[in-house]
Amino acid sequence: MNRTAYMMIALGMSVTSAVFSAEQMIPSKSAAAGMSPPALFIDHNSVGVADIDKMTEWYHRVLGFEAAPRRHIDTYDLQRLTIPGQFYLNLMQQKGSVRPAGVMDLDKQGLMIITFGTSDAEAVYKWLIAQDVSILRVGKNAQGKITSMHFTDPEGNHLEIAQR
Repeated sequence: MNRTAYMMIALGMSVTSAVFSAEQMIPSKSAAAGMSPPALFIDHNSVGVADIDKMTEWYHRVLGFEAAPRRHIDTYDLQRLTIPGQFYLNLMQQKGSVRPAGVMDLDKQGLMIITFGTSDAEAVYKWLIAQDVSILRVGKNAQGKITSMHFTDPEGNHLEIAQR
């Protein structure tokens, strides 16, 4: 990039800062009091794994995730898995990383579970059993219908599928 281009960028940045100062961009507490929070949605989760190939195959076979091309970044590999149009999960394998003891430990703070929704928990339960997934716990409503099931992926990450 030549000197003129750098000067144009610098000029543009200084004009932008003059037009939009930080004070103008951040509402005061009194102005924020009448505001509603913006609508949010779950975009993705990231999980550190020991065997990215094994985990990619499992999430595809058992939960139907589709795999994007794998990315190799400086110190780790990243595999994006998607439920098209809804959610994605990053599996991240960092060389030399280790799993702490007690991943699903209710006495610890931090991310404990990833929960997926379904409109037919009974069908999902039958599918998981057919895939040799060991179900840890099944929740049922007063009528005895399955409303949720808890299980782990091959590396012990706690997952749940719930019907609302």
